[in-house]
Amino acid sequence: METASLDVQRDTLNRLNKHQSMVYQIVFEQGPLNPGSIFEQYADRMDDPRTQRTVRKYLRKLTEYDLLTAEGISQTREYSVVPGAPEPE
Repeated sequence: METASLDVQRDTLNRLNKHQSMVYQIVFEQGPLNPGSIFEQYADRMDDPRTQRTVRKYLRKLTEYDLLTAEGISQTREYSVVPGAPEPE
């Protein structure tokens, strides 16, 4: 069953756009992180960064896709990679 879940996660990763992939990569490399820290690193790495609001939307989607987990509420929320999730490509 774990293999099937990992295959689904890999397939999902392959369908992310470059901005979503970068957000995932940042959390994978350095998480857990709060949304502000994620956005700062994302904006530094991308030539054409999206808005902070859009990055928060990406974080919600990545959580729905079972690639990230969110702990805490509002100002104290931190995102980390789901245990066993695949490495970014």
